[in-house]
Amino acid sequence: MTNINTIVTDMDGTLLLKAGDAIHPLNKEVLGEWQAEGNQLFLATGRLDLAILKFIHELNITTPVISCNGGLIRDFTKNEILYKSDISLDLVKEVLATIHAQGLDFHIYTTERILGPSKSGKIAFFDKLNETLPENEQVPLTISADPLAELKEGEFPLKILVIEESKEKQAAIKQALSGLPLSVLSSASNLVDIMNKGIDKENGLRYLATQGISI
Repeated sequence: MTNINTIVTDMDGTLLLKAGDAIHPLNKEVLGEWQAEGNQLFLATGRLDLAILKFIHELNITTPVISCNGGLIRDFTKNEILYKSDISLDLVKEVLATIHAQGLDFHIYTTERILGPSKSGKIAFFDKLNETLPENEQVPLTISADPLAELKEGEFPLKILVIEESKEKQAAIKQALSGLPLSVLSSASNLVDIMNKGIDKENGLRYLATQGISI
């Protein structure tokens, strides 16, 4: 890693093992030694940052964390949100109406937790993972027949995740949402991520650069 003083890494499919619940011990060791030399490690993930607290702690991350595909940047050393691109409630309602009309499963990622109508998809994964985690690293989850009604004052929706195996249904939801000011992309073979238009991990890195954070 000579002459490299900053690394930005994704989590799923990159830093994490295939199961998505651990970092390879060798990667952890090498990155730890590299950080100890004064270098910077940034995490940029499609997950909600509160769903990777285990890894933030394991890697001793002190840099701002980019999550929700760039829709949220939080400094955990100060417990401070530096940037968020929350989807307006009217737009969330329009998206959910389309999702319901097509009979699709979904989660809502907010600044505080992951909401969904059933214990499925990522919620099922994180619920199982929580059984192995200490309380301060558990992923905050809420299951409700009406997830949007659960939003509290000061809690903001950042991303809607559709869980669907069918490529035809994925294409249909993308087409149905194409006229809205949204970024709609497939982050995995069975997932469709929905954020505000222009939101991606590169956008998150650009924001940090404008704030004088060296990347």
